[in-house]
Amino acid sequence: MKKYSWYSEYLKKNNLNESEIKSSNVFEFLNKNFWYSLKLKESLFISKIQSMSLETNPSQLRIRNDNFLNLAKNKIFGILISGIKIENKTIILVFCTKSFYEYDHSVSSSNSTINFSWDELKNFCFSGDDTIQIKTIKRHNNIKGKYIFYSSNDLNFNKEEMNKFFYLLDCNFLNLNDFLNRTYSSIISPKIPDITRSLIKNRFNDFCSLSDSICPCGKNINTDYLRENKITYVDIHHFAPKELLIRTLGEKEGFLDWEKIHNEINLIPLCSACHQGIHKGRSNLTLVCNIFDQIKKVYEKQNKLDFFKEFLYANANMELDNLLEFYKRC
Repeated sequence: MKKYSWYSEYLKKNNLNESEIKSSNVFEFLNKNFWYSLKLKESLFISKIQSMSLETNPSQLRIRNDNFLNLAKNKIFGILISGIKIENKTIILVFCTKSFYEYDHSVSSSNSTINFSWDELKNFCFSGDDTIQIKTIKRHNNIKGKYIFYSSNDLNFNKEEMNKFFYLLDCNFLNLNDFLNRTYSSIISPKIPDITRSLIKNRFNDFCSLSDSICPCGKNINTDYLRENKITYVDIHHFAPKELLIRTLGEKEGFLDWEKIHNEINLIPLCSACHQGIHKGRSNLTLVCNIFDQIKKVYEKQNKLDFFKEFLYANANMELDNLLEFYKRC
């Protein structure tokens, strides 16, 4: 385990300073779109990521800004920005006071309000896409609450995704409890990394993984033609569905670990017909069961079924038979 001094030194070297954040694409967007709210009320704050100085758990980090939380407590619009360089990426984190309106914050205890682990911070860097993140925190009397925030790989900043973030914050379901207890379905998910996607497709020569069994397309597909014209024939299916893992991982770990959700062992290529078929649920149970069984056989043929079972139990606390029941209920 790395020592406290390692984390402290890393943060010291890699935290973005104020001028670096102000030159970022994220800041330019915020400054352009919220200048009236932010400048007149002086409610844009920049804070560094800090260690929580816990020798027993040195990987625990925080972002502290009492002024930001004071605005949230009084339901005044404000934005908090932090940035860090990690894995050759410039990561910008954006928090809005609207996400905290439902919480009874004590400003004096702000050092524990916005906190996350080193693994969570690395998870923000997993995808090159901008994402809306969800985080669980403890409120008074040990009641759990949640808030949402935005993480951006600044080089690939996507203003449309950030607009979605502020749209979520502006909706009346914030009343965060209504939105967050319905849970994670509205959270924007990062794409499967291109390198992982290519690996999975190449493993099956760009065909549906069920092309030797029940796939209606079989191998009567000109994959060269599809590649040449950039036509997508296969989808990458999460055998343990995203909506399942988003819920179970979110409840278990308090944040969404997309590296686990997009784990190679959980991905399998299906043509559009087979992909739609496995998601038919109650409307066609026979088709769902047939496709499910054929996917199992593919895993068995590749000697990966036991690895998938371990993945499923570790991340969804579920056996394979229960996974089939999940598909049937969808």
